[in-house]
Amino acid sequence: MARVTYILPITELTGSIGGVTFQRNASGTIARLKPIPITTRSGRMLVNEENVNKVVVYWHTLNSFQQNIWDLFADLYDHVNEWDESRHLSGFQWFMSLNLNLLTWSKAMQDAPPVFSVVAKPTPYILSANSTGLKIIFDDPYTAPRTQCSLYMLRPIRSTTLNTRRYLYKVKQFTPVAMSEMDVTADFEATFNLTWSTFFPSFTGSLVAHVKQGPYLDGLCGPFGSAKIITGSLIPFSVQLKFDSLANASGMIGGDATILVDWNLAFGSPAHPFTSINVSGNTVTLSGAEDVTVPDSLFSTDWDGFGHLISVIDTGCLTHAENHAFGDMNTDSNGTILETAILPALQTTGVGCFWSYANPVLVTASFPSLITASDYSFGYQKNMVVQNFPSLVTAAEGAFISCEKLSTPLMPKLHTIGPLGFDGCIGLTVMLFPLLGHLGFTAGDDLVFQNIAGKTITLTVPVYFQTNNGGNPDGDIQALAAANALTVIYI
Repeated sequence: MARVTYILPITELTGSIGGVTFQRNASGTIARLKPIPITTRSGRMLVNEENVNKVVVYWHTLNSFQQNIWDLFADLYDHVNEWDESRHLSGFQWFMSLNLNLLTWSKAMQDAPPVFSVVAKPTPYILSANSTGLKIIFDDPYTAPRTQCSLYMLRPIRSTTLNTRRYLYKVKQFTPVAMSEMDVTADFEATFNLTWSTFFPSFTGSLVAHVKQGPYLDGLCGPFGSAKIITGSLIPFSVQLKFDSLANASGMIGGDATILVDWNLAFGSPAHPFTSINVSGNTVTLSGAEDVTVPDSLFSTDWDGFGHLISVIDTGCLTHAENHAFGDMNTDSNGTILETAILPALQTTGVGCFWSYANPVLVTASFPSLITASDYSFGYQKNMVVQNFPSLVTAAEGAFISCEKLSTPLMPKLHTIGPLGFDGCIGLTVMLFPLLGHLGFTAGDDLVFQNIAGKTITLTVPVYFQTNNGGNPDGDIQALAAANALTVIYI
C-alpha cells in the first residue's frame, strides 16, 4: 500500500504501488522495483528437518506410561551437551536428543531411556596436516570405553577460535582400539567435496576437528575433545559495507570513511581491530577483525534521520549488534534502506537492531549463529524472507513483530518467546518449537500472536502448554485458536 499526501501538486509519495517502492534518501525521492524473494533449503537441512519430524511422530506412538518413564529419567539426570555444559531437560527433550543422535548414524530409535552413564571426553589429540594428508594423532594410544566415536569437522574457516559453534559436519564414525593416529584425508575430501592435493597448498586458514564418544546403541554421547590447526598465512575475516554515498558513510561514523583508524574508532576500538581497508565506489571492505560489536545506533537513522547503509555482508567479524545498530531510531524517521544483511557470526541483537517502521526493504538476510534477539530486533521487516534461525534461543518482546514473510520458522532451539513476539506475522503456517519453555511472560494472553486471523496454522509445543493456564491451554494458544484454524500438537 502507498501513502500519498495530496497538496496540488502531489508533494510526497511513500510505500509501494504495483511492485514499485517509493522512498526518500539524501538524494531526494526515488523509486525502485521490489525484489522477488527466494527461499531455499539445502539437502542437509531437509534431512535434519525430516529426522526431527520422525522423532516427534515416534514420541506420539508411545503410551502415557512410556512417556512418564522418560519424564522420570529427566528428573534423575541432567544432560551434558557437546560443549560440556550441563542442562536440565524434560523427558521429551531427552527423547529427542538421544534418538536424533541415533538417527544421525542410521541406528534404530529407542522407545525407552537407556541405563544412564557419564560419557567422558576422548583422550587428547592434535591435528597434523601436510602435503600428504590430514591426520588425528592421539597423545596416548586410545581405546574408547564405549567402543564407538564420532568425528565432526567445521568447513575450513578463517577463525582463530577453537570453540566456535558454527554448523558441524559429520565426517566419520570409528572404533578406536589402541589407536595412535588416524588418517582422515579421504573422509575430509568426501565431506567437503575437495581434493587434498589441490586444496592444501592454496588454503590459508583453520581446520577444526571435534571427537566425541557415542552414540553407540543408546544415543548417549560425551562432550567434545577438540583440536585445531592453522595452515598457510591466515586469511582474515572481512565485512563489506555498501552505502548510498561515501559522504553519508563518513557522517554515520563521525569520521572519514576512507581511513582505517576512523572505522576502528567507530566500532569502539575492538580488542582484535580491523587491520586493512579497501574502498571501491560507495563500498567499504574492512578486514582483519574478530569478535566485533556494532555499537548502539552506528548504522541507524540517528545521524540525519535517513538510512544510508544498503548492504552488510560479513564473513565472521561481527558477533554482537547493540540497540538500533542497523535500524530506525523511531517511527518519525525516514527509514533505513538496508536490503541485505549476511551476518554468519552474529550472536546477539540489541533492542530494535533491525527495526524499520518507515521503510522495511530488508529482503536477503542470514543469521545462523543468532542466539538472542532482543525486543523488536526485526520489528516491521515485512519483506525479510529468512526462515532459518537454527541457534535462536530467546526471541524477546516484539522480536518478529509484523515480519509478514515469516511462514515456517525453523527455530529448533527456541526456548523463550516474549509478548508480541510474532504479532502481525500473517504469513505463519507451521511453527515447530519442541524446546519452548516460555510463551509470553504469563500463562495468559500476552499478545504473542496478535493480529493474525483467518489463517490455517499448525503449532507444535511441549505438552506443558496444554494445561499451564489453570488446567487450560496457554492464553496465547487460545487466542491464536480463536482467530484461526489452528492445529496444536502437544509433545
